[in-house]
Amino acid sequence: MYAHQFITTTNFQRFSRVLDSIVIRKNGGITIRKIANVAGILLLLCLIIILVKDVNVQPQTYDQTEANTEKAPNFHLTTLDGKEFKLSELEEKAVMINFWASWCGPCKDEMPAIQNVYDSYKDQEFEVLAINVGETEKAINRFLIENPSLEFPVLIEAQFVSDDYKVHYLPTSYFIRSDGTVDKHHIGELNEEQLHEYITNILPPDGVH
Repeated sequence: MYAHQFITTTNFQRFSRVLDSIVIRKNGGITIRKIANVAGILLLLCLIIILVKDVNVQPQTYDQTEANTEKAPNFHLTTLDGKEFKLSELEEKAVMINFWASWCGPCKDEMPAIQNVYDSYKDQEFEVLAINVGETEKAINRFLIENPSLEFPVLIEAQFVSDDYKVHYLPTSYFIRSDGTVDKHHIGELNEEQLHEYITNILPPDGVH
């Protein structure tokens, strides 16, 4: 049941690069379309093998120890309309950081649940920061237009933030305590029950109602 709940960012990038490299050219007046087509098919078959090699990896949640005092990597990102968010300025709030992309089915599937918990906890010192990985502003804007019910902040990635957070699969989510340290990070799609559990664990005492 977990085989396709998340997608590797590395393999998607490999797939895109190979597709971009399949170009039909002429050499000395001889069209090499057939050669390119055969080569393209072979490359795609190889890519299918690459893309499915990780399907046995199940979604996982990683708990940080109580002794963990390392701060989550700071970042300074903006929304499409220019609103700025700096993680270090959100201390005293619980924060969920969600790495996603519009081409990622599991990312889109969990968005309604994220919106629901955002609505539930946003007045309790809780913030959601959804960081789009590797897409253009046009693609992000198109997704938001198609999903007008999403109201939590959607940020444009810069500064290789996903690398700082060691994001290799989408979706990936981090749950940050109000002191700026990581409580949990989860690889794969989250359901609403999990979200409620993880968020209530990190709400600051003044935010728990």
